This record gives sequence, structure tokens and C-alpha cells, in this order.
Amino acid sequence: MKGFKEIDFSSLSEDLNKLLKFGETPGLSTGHKAIDEHYTIMEAGVTDITGWPGSGKTLLLDDVLMAQSQLYGKKHLLYVPDSGNHQNVYARLLHKLTGKTFRKGYDNRITEVEMYNAMGWIYEHFKVVVKTDFKFRLTPYDFWHYAIDEGFDSAVIDSWNYMNHKGGGTDYLAEVLSYRNELAETNKIHFFTIIHPKNPTAQNYDKDGKLMEADQFSLMGGSEWNNNGKSILSIHKESKDSPLYELHFKKCKPILLDLLEER
Repeated sequence: MKGFKEIDFSSLSEDLNKLLKFGETPGLSTGHKAIDEHYTIMEAGVTDITGWPGSGKTLLLDDVLMAQSQLYGKKHLLYVPDSGNHQNVYARLLHKLTGKTFRKGYDNRITEVEMYNAMGWIYEHFKVVVKTDFKFRLTPYDFWHYAIDEGFDSAVIDSWNYMNHKGGGTDYLAEVLSYRNELAETNKIHFFTIIHPKNPTAQNYDKDGKLMEADQFSLMGGSEWNNNGKSILSIHKESKDSPLYELHFKKCKPILLDLLEER
């Protein structure tokens, strides 16, 4: 068949010998040992993050991206209009790197010297895409291909509803998510996507009236996110005022064997 082939015995033997010799590739660290026990980042993969409003989706993603850059030198392309304008995004990343804030009246407010000393590293590892034509809406296809063409290690969408989806319903979603998976596997890039859940209904509350975490079935077209997702994380807080964050691992797929390389 055009574009496909059967795996020959010689290739299979070589691949299985690599697996036997090196073991399963564990993926890249998130920077948190407790998270790494359940989820690590495959260089050729996708991660979808959901959670109710105010649960900390962007906070979690910022932390993971920063760890990827600090530990492995990874470079990220961000289209994140849901996170604020580009000043907000870079200020948040600088805060994550330095521990210093831009807010007035705080003892740990960043100085101009500290800002400029950190900006070079931040800009080297994080590029933010901003809209210049407000009548234009970026498609996920265009964004993913741009990230690949420019050599980024990951591409980040926050959030999915800001993209131009030329189509609708489960058929479109099945097609675009399957295409995304193939792009990631073929080009060894990681695609991160934040998706907002639908408004909670009665089934999202337990018998005591407590709001449970959002999952892939809380999303519009949830069955397709579940079918085509590789790693699906849900971050949850009992309330916006709660200091505790829960991270639920809804789906975590292993690395594909044909991507194993000798280390």
C-alpha cells in the first residue's frame, strides 16, 4: 500500500533488541519526582490538559515547560491567548525562572538588571506567537506545521477554543487529533493543548455535592479526546481559594517502539 509497509523480520529483531538492551524509554522529567512516577514527557507525543476554571491548568503547564528547558534545553512555541498578552506571558515565565515578581509593593519585585539578565535565556527557549490581524484565526494545522518548520521541540495551544476549526463535530475532531498524533510521531515534537471542559452538570458532583475533577468526557467531543489522546491530565481544586492542587492522570500512553534510539 502506498505510504505504508509491513514490518520485516530483520527490522523487528533489531527494534526488539534495542528494547531488550536499553529498556523502555522513560520519557523526560517534568521536574517533579511525584509526577514522573505516573507521567513523563515523550519527545514525540501529545499532552492534553483540562480542569475547571481557576484550577491551575496554565500554572501546571508553565512548570512543565520550564523544567523541560532547564533540564534539557527544549525550545517551545506558544500560542496562548487565553493566558493574557505577551507581556503577561513573559512576565510569568520570568517569575517562574527567577522567583521575582513584576507587581509593585512586593519585597521580591524584580529589578531592571535582574529582568534583563534573565530575558535572554527566556527568549531563547520560549517564543510567543501573537495575532497581527484580528480578523484572522489560526488553525491548529498551520500552527503545528510552523512549529515543525522552525525546529521547535514543542508547540503549545492555550486554549483549544481560540483556534480556527474549519469543521465541526466528532468527525472533524477525530481527523484533526489523529493528524496531530501522526505529526508528533513523525517529527519528534511534543504538542501540548489546554482544553476547557463544558459547564459542570449533576454527574460532575459526588453524592455529597462535591465537584469532582473534570475528565476527557467533560470536554466537547470527549469520546474523541479519549480515543485519540496520548496523555490526558486533569488538574483540580476543591475551590478557587483552596491551596491544594490535585493532579489526575486520566490517560498516559507509552512511547512507540519504532522511536527508540540507542543512547
